[in-house]
Amino acid sequence: MTNNYNDFLKLAAFLSKEPYTIFFDSNRPSHPDNNFSILCFHPDHVFEIKNNVIKINGDISEEKNFIDILQQYYLNHQNKENLNLPFNGGLAGFFGYEFGCQQSEQTLQNKAGYEFPDAIFGIYNNYFIYDHKAEKFIGECENIDLMPDAEITAKHYEINWQYSRSDNDYINDVDILKEQIKAGEFYQVNLTRRLSAPKPENFDSFVHYNYVREINSAPFSAFANFDKFDLLCHSPERFLKLKNNVISTKPIKGTIPSSLPAVTLQKNPKELAENTMIVDLLRNDLSKNCKPYTVKVDKLCAIETFENLHHLVSTISGEMSDGKTIFDILKSCLPGGSITGAPKRAATKQIDMIETVQRGPYCGTLGYIDYNNNADFNIIIRSMIVTDDNINVHTGGGIVSDSDPQKELEETKNKIEKILASFNA
Repeated sequence: MTNNYNDFLKLAAFLSKEPYTIFFDSNRPSHPDNNFSILCFHPDHVFEIKNNVIKINGDISEEKNFIDILQQYYLNHQNKENLNLPFNGGLAGFFGYEFGCQQSEQTLQNKAGYEFPDAIFGIYNNYFIYDHKAEKFIGECENIDLMPDAEITAKHYEINWQYSRSDNDYINDVDILKEQIKAGEFYQVNLTRRLSAPKPENFDSFVHYNYVREINSAPFSAFANFDKFDLLCHSPERFLKLKNNVISTKPIKGTIPSSLPAVTLQKNPKELAENTMIVDLLRNDLSKNCKPYTVKVDKLCAIETFENLHHLVSTISGEMSDGKTIFDILKSCLPGGSITGAPKRAATKQIDMIETVQRGPYCGTLGYIDYNNNADFNIIIRSMIVTDDNINVHTGGGIVSDSDPQKELEETKNKIEKILASFNA
């Protein structure tokens, strides 16, 4: 096999048919976080939770706390040599949005949603790594026949999307939220809706993922076959990163089309307020598990530009307190502040009341915790959730007191423009 990323993609295409394959695909060369891609497959153990019932390798567990189980198995299997790799084996998987809400003991309404688990993780000792800077493979794998000639040619389909909330409904919901914000119930709420369509005949999830990554590249993209569904994620946003005992987060809040000058975004009071509110929230979330006075804002409202959008991106970091772990951080930070609002508890409660369908993996997080005590998690946005029968796409945005309902609606469409166009090209 040559040291070529196209070969890495072909290997990912082949392994994409295997249940619980996860492909962390950093695919935006110009982005500073575009360093490594990781392909995990054939996990030793699989953990999942649905409606508070936990299963380990398909068997129901009497344990009650999912994150504690992950930590227990992680510690019991952390016996590998400390290799200098970006991923040295470990846990990988996703926490869905509703799972994150349940971490704060929030009782959620029983609404239409997804039948598959609220969170799935595996323990992986089979993996490949691609170093984008060195342009070569690194890492290891065991007992796998390599098939680099797997099909990755794109196909296109006509799709008729059905919205969980119409355009008029969304605009009315924004107006309702603005009134509640003015009444002091919260400062910001992330309002979303879902698009669904029947899955076309002979639809290949990885083939389509590969096509979208070419027209909508993002540093925190991923493809995952979670057996009961495929997740096709083209996320520009990092949720949490742990390295050398420093935890960091990079929330995205504030968005305009890239056809407009980027400077207009940094001068827009509404967009700036949207971002800084979430910065304050995440500073507080990190502080719960960081040493006093170490949490700082490294960058505030920096511009990052993608194919069709400018974003405001801030960076917050802190030094982990002695005795604290990434598992403690996950418990205190889920769900991510950028996809809830502020204050988080009030925002998630209102989201549960106003949105008509579950978010599922959308607005959750996908990532890994390796045996070197490194971790990296994205925010699952700009994504497709593909089941046996349907393709689902969610989109949304942050609502604040001076939001313009029509512009908020347009923003939700801009964010998924490339994904929707990929079907009808």
